[in-house]
Amino acid sequence: MQTDSEILNPGLYRLHKLFFIAFTSFAVIMALIGIRLAFGDGEDAAIGFVGMGLLPFSALHWYAAKGAKNGAKSGKIISRVIGTFWLFGIPIGTILGIYVWYKTADSWKPSESRNNEPA
Repeated sequence: MQTDSEILNPGLYRLHKLFFIAFTSFAVIMALIGIRLAFGDGEDAAIGFVGMGLLPFSALHWYAAKGAKNGAKSGKIISRVIGTFWLFGIPIGTILGIYVWYKTADSWKPSESRNNEPA
């Protein structure tokens, strides 16, 4: 198991990991509600599966967390895309978006293999 000292961008890693867990948990809970409604009433079962639409966002956060952990350029790009969308979510989303942009601009630590490549 990696410690925070081995994670290149621990703040972004923890943030994206938190949102990955939240989106995945919500999707699972909504799916379970949908299954329960499908076997019970059946009429409103589709509403329970709406949360499944969050799985692509969950996957984006997983890839962003993985990239932040390893210092990959793809993690930086995905983090910035997510941060840009967060900027529109006033007030908390704006704060998160600014944090992501700050961390990917000035505080981003790329992997060692990227630093040693010729320009």
